[in-house]
Amino acid sequence: MAKITIKELQSLTANDAGQILREDGNLAGQISVCKGGVSVSFFYRYRWGDQKKEYSCYPYLPFGYTVTAKR
Repeated sequence: MAKITIKELQSLTANDAGQILREDGNLAGQISVCKGGVSVSFFYRYRWGDQKKEYSCYPYLPFGYTVTAKR
C-alpha cells in the first residue's frame, strides 16, 4: 500500500463513490458524493487488545471549498 496523494484525491469522481482508499499505517478513507462533488471521510483503525477501534479524521474537501460550522 502506498501513500494517498493529492493528485489521487483530485482525480476522484462520482463513479468512485463507496470505494475505500487505504494507506500504510491503518489510515483509510471512504469516498462519497456530496453537493459540491466528491468528499473523502478519513478514519484510522487499530486494535486495543481484542477490540477493534476506529477514530474518525476530518474529511478531505476539494480545493476551493471552505468548511463553516453552524452555531
